[in-house]
Amino acid sequence: GVPFPCNCTITHGNAGWTLIVSDNGKGISEKGFEYLLDFGAQYWMSTLCKEENPRIETSTFKPVGLFGIGFFSVFMISRNVKIITRRPNDSKHQTRVMEFTNGIADRPILRQAREEEMRCDSGTQVILEITHEDEENVLRPTSDSADRSFSQKPIQIRDSWSLRELLEWLCPTLDTNLVATNPDGSRDIAVNANDWKTLEIDALVERLMSHRKLPHGFFNHPGAPHIIKRISPVFSTGGEDVLARIAINSISGALFADYDIPFVNTCGGFRAGHSIFPGVTTCEAKTASRQESNAFFKNDPAAMSIWSTSQADMISRDFDISLEKKVELAACVRACNGQLGDLPVVLHLGDYITSKEFSHRIENRSEVIISDELLLTPSINGEPALRVFNWHSIKQSAEQSVELLARKDVFYVPTGRTHFGRPLGITQDPDRRGFHPAWERFWYSLWGVAFEVVANGWGCPIDSLLSSSDILQKDGIGTRSIDILRRPQ
Repeated sequence: GVPFPCNCTITHGNAGWTLIVSDNGKGISEKGFEYLLDFGAQYWMSTLCKEENPRIETSTFKPVGLFGIGFFSVFMISRNVKIITRRPNDSKHQTRVMEFTNGIADRPILRQAREEEMRCDSGTQVILEITHEDEENVLRPTSDSADRSFSQKPIQIRDSWSLRELLEWLCPTLDTNLVATNPDGSRDIAVNANDWKTLEIDALVERLMSHRKLPHGFFNHPGAPHIIKRISPVFSTGGEDVLARIAINSISGALFADYDIPFVNTCGGFRAGHSIFPGVTTCEAKTASRQESNAFFKNDPAAMSIWSTSQADMISRDFDISLEKKVELAACVRACNGQLGDLPVVLHLGDYITSKEFSHRIENRSEVIISDELLLTPSINGEPALRVFNWHSIKQSAEQSVELLARKDVFYVPTGRTHFGRPLGITQDPDRRGFHPAWERFWYSLWGVAFEVVANGWGCPIDSLLSSSDILQKDGIGTRSIDILRRPQ
């Protein structure tokens, strides 16, 4: 059925603002108030919940609350709090009211509703009186923990916004209808239940960035469209639900939001910190602050594999993305255990080549060297200069670099032997393609892709290949990373 609508109303008076959040749900029983007041108690996991909601265990319902402290957060912004509630089988004269007149410093009062407080239908209202003193902390835009940029430039926050805009920004993936009633009595739909799953991508991105003074500015950045147009849904295994709408991003983008594109995590529909993918993800909170969470993809890696494979196809067909950038994006696809398809993976004799071409070039060899990429840069004093990609590499002379780049048996992995970029948090290969220590260490990277391509090209198991090869056991400063792969006898 249609999710219970939630209405948020704000009015202004001489003493300040009145904020009312209401729903037409099942209300709170008298015993249920005990859990509301018991700090840390979780109603949804209680015996009482199962008694009052006998079908809840077989339903798809998932509570937002996990720690039993959410209600107490209202006292951060208000000392005068009133809860008005009515159960479905009760008459309107059985509407109950719990009232706090001095925050949690005094005991609340539980009483029957007065005539003007009686509800005509079931559900709950939470009424907060917000003083002018607290107004600035509640009704003004704020910086967002999902705001990061490579340049660390400050984010310009808009000066003011309406209640609808505030709610839309705060609850981007809410699964219930949310309506805002403004001080002048007008009503605006802030969020339609689960509309984030089907919103046009530009509208979704604008929602995620609506707290910024110039939310449209990023569309003009030359690099932004390449990411925005790749934002696509991640469907749960079986395709029953949308878990996220995100795009594959570069390795550096896992730490910094390139082009100021939003990297937003949500818990229970509410913002909950920084994601590692551009777009919006859903997760389950690990802490009460919701800044640490279990992202959906750790629970459904198969969904990530399917999604990242489709991302690889989009990237490979985008002629506006350079080959160098495609290699970096291929590393992220691999980290999600996606199929790389026609994406380039190594550099050989000046060409960025795909796994298929890589396999073709090594099929008749008995030995292959894979190494960090060594790139020639503009000359200094008439001699070619060398830029070393990997942190663990050392600079060779110009003559050595030219010689290395010209060797037919050397294949360069542009992203090096990096351990960085394992977003799924998986330590073992989910497809169990090998168990050699080197494979378990690098399977998720393009270095692991090189192992796999050579093994498949020579028709041997990955473990046999690595056991017969010289694999660098330890990376160290001042040691260039090279593995010598030998065809098993």
